[in-house]
Amino acid sequence: MKTMKKIGKILLQTLPYLLFAVSLLLIFGVVSALRNNQTPTVFGYGAAVVKTKSMETTIMTNDMIFFQKVDPDTLLEGDIIIFWKPNASDSITVTHRILTIVETPTGRLFTTQGDNNNASETWEIGFSESFVIGKYVGKSSALGWAYSRFYSLLEGTGIQIIYPFIIIIFLLIGVMEGKTILKEMSAAKKKQMEAEMAALAAAELERLRAEQKEPPQE
Repeated sequence: MKTMKKIGKILLQTLPYLLFAVSLLLIFGVVSALRNNQTPTVFGYGAAVVKTKSMETTIMTNDMIFFQKVDPDTLLEGDIIIFWKPNASDSITVTHRILTIVETPTGRLFTTQGDNNNASETWEIGFSESFVIGKYVGKSSALGWAYSRFYSLLEGTGIQIIYPFIIIIFLLIGVMEGKTILKEMSAAKKKQMEAEMAALAAAELERLRAEQKEPPQE
């Protein structure tokens, strides 16, 4: 029981340092992805807000969707994917369902279509797997509503990657954990000084007691 308590205490003491380190790594990863014109993800997952009706009623306008980076070879017909719009002048992301997959010597070619669309658009017929960002894994209407009310990143595009929120969240975590670390360091230093003062006081008290016990010299 004592061992478990000791392990738990050690974990609690090291947790702020671990969270601080993870926060810095995640911030570095997001910023690096942005500088390389890549889609930022956290532990392989990302988020976006859908701004069109093409996937209703599966995904509603302003829903926040969550996607996972996957190997294109694992995707199946019927999967919903997020991908860069082929041949677009701007960096536009789209979330549609896979209709067909064609195997070629140079890789897979995907054809997609929005659930609410009558047919596939010309630009989403037979596009390369290199455009695929990830696979849709879930959504949140509440988070999407909150995000849409407070911030819009790419006006006029189909989907808005919300990496600024990711940076802000982990910056806040980093700042809070940094403060915790500084407080712990300050408390540890104070405790050490108190221990040193107590040791000096004990040594001085012991010296005085020793002097009182010594017999008077004639």
